[in-house]
This record gives sequence, C-alpha cells and structure tokens, in this order.
Amino acid sequence: MNKPISSNQIGLFPPIHLWPTPFKRLLSLYLLMQTIGLLCGLLLVGLISQNNISGLQEHYRGQIQTDPLEIPDSTPKPLKSMLITTHTHMMPLALLFFVMGVLILHVSVNIPFKNILAFEPIIALGTTFGGLWLMRYVHSYFIILVLISSVLLYGSYFIQVGLLMYELIFIKPQSTKN
Repeated sequence: MNKPISSNQIGLFPPIHLWPTPFKRLLSLYLLMQTIGLLCGLLLVGLISQNNISGLQEHYRGQIQTDPLEIPDSTPKPLKSMLITTHTHMMPLALLFFVMGVLILHVSVNIPFKNILAFEPIIALGTTFGGLWLMRYVHSYFIILVLISSVLLYGSYFIQVGLLMYELIFIKPQSTKN
C-alpha cells in the first residue's frame, strides 16, 4: 500500500545528506570526473580560440580575407562539421545538466534560486549552441550571446558542484533521540 507523500518528502529520492555513505562517495567521484571533463573541454576551447574572441569567431566563421590571392589559414566550419559538433556536445551535456538539475532539487540547503539553478544550464546549453549557429551563419556579433550563455552555463555548473559538495561534506543527518 502506498503511503501519502508529505511536503518534506517531495522528490525522487531523499535529500542527499540522508543518502548512505557509498552513494555519497559515488556522487563525489561522479562530480570530480565530470568537472575534470568539463575543465578539459574549456581548455580545448581556449587552445582552439587562442584565448580570444576573434580566435573563436575565426574557428567557426573562417578567416576574413583581405587579399583575394591569399590562401586563408582557416575556412568557415562546414554544415556537416557544425552538425557533428552540436550533436556530440548537446547529447551528453544535456544529460549531464539534467542529472545535475535533479540532484540540485534534492539538496537540503534552502536557497531561493534553487529551481533556477536546476534549469539554467540546460537553457544556457541551447542558447550557447544556438549562438554558435547564429554566429557562423548570420553575424559574428552573436559571439556575445555565446559568451554570455557560456558564462551562465559554466558558472551555474560550478555553483551546482559547490552546493552538492557542501551538502555531501557539511550537512549531516540529524540524529533522532527518543
């Protein structure tokens, strides 16, 4: 027989600080590996773009030719390559940010922007890659959209990781005394 759910039990599972120790360790390891992977991706973007906006624009839009006889160092990213990049990034990142959002909704720390924090990275993922397409095919000024949404995406992710680690390390289950 199903018991009614009380208001403090809403969610798929109990708050994270109540999880058994092996699950907490697994979550800590998961967060560490995902963060290392994301940081490697950020380093790669830095290498590709030479750590500047014009380098990122050039990577997607190609090099601007001033002399018609000169062979450019880079050409615009072709449609097939844009599709591959979008597909190979959006599929796993959407799953990552969904999992992180579900986990954030299960932290016991009561912060006013918890719901926004759960959804924002998924929205920012869409605007980041939408911005890349707009930058490539419409105008280079869409780099501003890419930069803003990327900062929001990665900023939200690191806040999520910090909040989850805080929950795992500092929030202890309250003992029940009779």
